[in-house]
Amino acid sequence: MALIICPECGKEFSDKAPSCPNCGCPTHNIVYSSRDSFSDILLSLKGVNGQVELYHNKIVIRRKGFIAKMGSGLFKGDKEIFLDQISAVQLKKASALISGYIQFTIPGGNEKLKGIFEATDDENTVMFRKDQNKVAEEIKNMIYQLR
Repeated sequence: MALIICPECGKEFSDKAPSCPNCGCPTHNIVYSSRDSFSDILLSLKGVNGQVELYHNKIVIRRKGFIAKMGSGLFKGDKEIFLDQISAVQLKKASALISGYIQFTIPGGNEKLKGIFEATDDENTVMFRKDQNKVAEEIKNMIYQLR
């Protein structure tokens, strides 16, 4: 739970509430308080070639593990993409035999458009197993809610 400041009355309340209990302002008009930590991870997806961490204002794609480093390069760091930069999120769910992927489109980006085979080379894509389908879908939905 995070505390947010109502833009109408200035009172703090829970981000889980549909509206401000003091004045009724809808929660989607939120401004995060200075006490709210933007460093808290809301959701995390541990994929085959890296992981995605969703924060209040950004996603971070981390390339951890041998497969991730071999696919994206040994010396590349984490990639941060602010939510207001994301123009689309493509999600292909995994099956028992084929990995799924979540791909983030940003203006001026050069994402791969030919499915799973090119997704393995895309720096804005993380591939995952079937047991991560639900988390991937939650990340996609939450990105659209937070923007």
